Amino acid sequence: MAKRTKQDTEAIKDLVRSRAGHRCQCEHDDCAHHTGRCGVQLRALWGVHKKDPDGSFNAINLVAMCGRCHRNARKRDGVD
Repeated sequence: MAKRTKQDTEAIKDLVRSRAGHRCQCEHDDCAHHTGRCGVQLRALWGVHKKDPDGSFNAINLVAMCGRCHRNARKRDGVD
């Protein structure tokens, strides 16, 4: 399998962000700042998060998250 380049990664992230309408897609109930879907407009600090942690880094397996939800998700998954 070919190594993913920075350009590939950015293109995938751009696709996920566009698909999300430039809004956070987080629906986790442990994010105290929202109920249901977050929906915050994505600004400079945002990230993509895998729906299936063991899945691949592709647009199908990724959701766009605001910085706050992304930090919460990484803590929940034991990444930070």
